[in-house]
Amino acid sequence: MFALITTGEDYLFVKCDRDSSHYALLDKFILSTAEGNELYLVAQILKRLVSV
Repeated sequence: MFALITTGEDYLFVKCDRDSSHYALLDKFILSTAEGNELYLVAQILKRLVSV
């Protein structure tokens, strides 16, 4: 099972294993940063999750 926690600007993806009650977190993605925009990465992850 996958989950997404968002504030609208920050995105945190979570992978949950129901059988073992463990979870894993990806790094937090921020849409507006001084270094650049991570919107493309967030869109890629969402697109991949839709196809799972």
